[in-house]
Amino acid sequence: METEDIIDVIRRWENLDLFKQHLIHHPDQLQLLFRVAFDDSNPVYWRAAYLIDQLSEQNPALIRPYVPQLVKALSATSNTSKLRHYLKVVSQYPISEDSIDFLFGFCLDVFTKPSYPVAVRVHAMKILYHIAEMEPGLKPELIQIIEYELTLHPTAGLKSRGRHLLAKLRR
Repeated sequence: METEDIIDVIRRWENLDLFKQHLIHHPDQLQLLFRVAFDDSNPVYWRAAYLIDQLSEQNPALIRPYVPQLVKALSATSNTSKLRHYLKVVSQYPISEDSIDFLFGFCLDVFTKPSYPVAVRVHAMKILYHIAEMEPGLKPELIQIIEYELTLHPTAGLKSRGRHLLAKLRR
């Protein structure tokens, strides 16, 4: 399988479930999928990020080795659909010590910017919560930031996840 084959599959979309099964049985071809996902030259390539998200839910061990690449890709994409999937996947795995500083700064910036879609901001907030669990000294600051954002930009998605995470942070 070549990169062009992956591009063809994600453009057609109807064979996505079959392709997921193929990748589960041929994990050596995942790097090609990530190459397409990390390419911002075509807007439809967000579907590769969606597929990575789906694979992560179905088979987390398959995607775990690629999480550091996803963390690096966060600041490299301007596609908010990709960003949503990257953040969602990253939020489902333990955060490495070497990426805490970058993720905290990046996710704080994303979470506090209303120009990002709500789903992107919610996943960033979840990562901030995980970091605060690792670094308890950040909890009071994160509580204030979440409360402020819920007051300033009270969308249903932010309120729902924010209230849930606030309750956990206050324990």
